[in-house]
Formats: sequence, structure tokens, C-alpha cells
Amino acid sequence: MVDLDSQQPTISLGDQVNQDEDAITEKVSIENRRCLLYALVYVSIAVAAGAIYGWPVLRKQLIDEGSTFSETELGLVYTVGAVSATAGRFFFGLIRDAMGTRFACVGCLLSTIIGAIVIAVADPSDGLTLTVATFMMGLGA
Repeated sequence: MVDLDSQQPTISLGDQVNQDEDAITEKVSIENRRCLLYALVYVSIAVAAGAIYGWPVLRKQLIDEGSTFSETELGLVYTVGAVSATAGRFFFGLIRDAMGTRFACVGCLLSTIIGAIVIAVADPSDGLTLTVATFMMGLGA
């Protein structure tokens, strides 16, 4: 026997359209955020790779600006940056697994920005500052 008095939930056509629009808006918003995140990561990699892998040019510029470092000391600054670039991938990979992509990418980007600014304003003969700056840029690479 069929009970005709029971109420079945109904969805009107207007409700379905609103749900579809919300889903489309959410998808576009997610796609925009992804594109922005990819752009920020690309910029971070491009900036960091230039400082770490473009070391010969930076080394020459430091010497031209009056750096008093020996080749060994300049090599140490580069080595710290190159090692942190490799270690940074592992470190930020762990952060990405634990806290998510957005948090890890923002951390990489901030590290790169701080390192780039410090390199730009550092005294060419200040070894500690240059070493810390290349370390920060390497972390964000």
C-alpha cells in the first residue's frame, strides 16, 4: 500500500540552479587561487635560482664592489646557499605534508623575499650577512 500523505523532500528548479552557480563560483575561485599560487611559486623559483645558480655573476659583482673575501670565503657563501637549496626542498616538503601546500609555498616565498632583500642591501664584505641571505634564498628555492 502506498502512503500518499507522506512528504518527500523536493528540490525546486531554482534551488538546483543556485547550487550549480555556487559550485561553478567555488570552482573558479579555486582555479584562480591555484593560478596565483603557481605564479608565486614560479617567481620564487626564478629569483632563488638566479642567486644560487647564478653565483659566478654575483661573485664577480661582489668582488667589483670591493669585497675583501678570499675565494675560499666566497665559496663558503655559495656552498651554504646551495646546500640550503637542497635541504630546503626536504624541509618544506615535510611542512607541505603536515600543513598543506599553501603554508609551505608562502614560507618558501617569504624566505626567498627576505634573502633577496638582504643580498641587495648587504655590504659586499659582510660574510655573515651574505651567508645568511644565501641560506634564506636557498631555503625558498
